[in-house]
Amino acid sequence: CGTTDVPAAAPAASSAPASSGPITVTDGRGKSVTLPAPATRVVSLEWNTTEDVITLGVQPTGVADIKGYGSWVTASPITGTPVDVGTRTEPSLESVAEAEPDLIIGIVGSVPESAMEQMEKIAPVVLLTGADAKRPIELMKENFTTTAKLLGKDAEASTVLADLDAAVAAGKQKIADAGKAGTPFSLSYISAEGNSFSLRMHGPGSFAIAVASQLGLTPAWTEAGDEGWGLSTLDIEGLTTLPA
Repeated sequence: CGTTDVPAAAPAASSAPASSGPITVTDGRGKSVTLPAPATRVVSLEWNTTEDVITLGVQPTGVADIKGYGSWVTASPITGTPVDVGTRTEPSLESVAEAEPDLIIGIVGSVPESAMEQMEKIAPVVLLTGADAKRPIELMKENFTTTAKLLGKDAEASTVLADLDAAVAAGKQKIADAGKAGTPFSLSYISAEGNSFSLRMHGPGSFAIAVASQLGLTPAWTEAGDEGWGLSTLDIEGLTTLPA
């Protein structure tokens, strides 16, 4: 979900891959995709793939929903001037081609099936699994390391993930030292349509709650939610089902 703090060991922006030669990955569709060399010109079609690419030190040449990314993601800001390639579910083929990518990366569903053949004529397409409430942290790490492989940034990925593990361990210790281990925790955000209000509740399988659990907190909202993101909807009165 991001933070306003930039990781101390985040790699500096660079377009130079650490390795060269052909790279083959299996994406979220189960499709094998081969690049002749690590990608340096990347079009990203989803916020999480954009964040991963930038965190690994590569500024994308094309990004879907640039405005939305800037509103929701603060840890890995866009510092270049990528081509705006449209929305996250309906990217513009013309704009993607304008960015002249050697890799197009997104999540399953980023490219409509009707446009896939034309998209693959522009550059290799890798679509990762967007979310899995059964294993949110494991999937995040897998997607991150796959993206790093495509960019030739394996060493940078190892550093970032080691920093993540260290930060979680340090946070868990701080919570324990404060006598707050096991404290019930919930996360939601509110949506308003006219006079109607609802809450998007994050269940135990959502990424944020999974991290909170690693920190030693206890999910107070236990409804599983959807299979991907672990989210469910609740009205205001429903908050009374939470513990005091």
